[in-house]
Amino acid sequence: MQSPRWIAKLSVPLDCSTVSSEIGSRKDSALNFRAALNLTGTRPEECVFIDNNSSNLIVPEEVGFQVIFHDHEKNDVSGLRRHLEECGLTL
Repeated sequence: MQSPRWIAKLSVPLDCSTVSSEIGSRKDSALNFRAALNLTGTRPEECVFIDNNSSNLIVPEEVGFQVIFHDHEKNDVSGLRRHLEECGLTL
C-alpha cells in the first residue's frame, strides 16, 4: 500500500502502514487493524496506532495496539517522539 505523504517525512522507516480507505475499511472497524497484523505477521502489542481523533483510538486499543493521540494542531513532535519511545520504538 502506498503511504500518505507525511509518512515519508519520518526519520525512521516503518515496517508497515495501512490506510483504511485503501483496504475498504473505516478506523472504527477492527478489519483495518487486523489487516495490518496479517500484512506484517505481528502481534497487536507490537503495533502503534497514532491519530488526531481520540474516538479513532478506541478500536485499535481494543484489538491490542498501543495507541497515541497526536494533536496535529499543536504538532508537538517532541511529545510524539517521547510517546513513541515509551512504546518501545528507538528513534
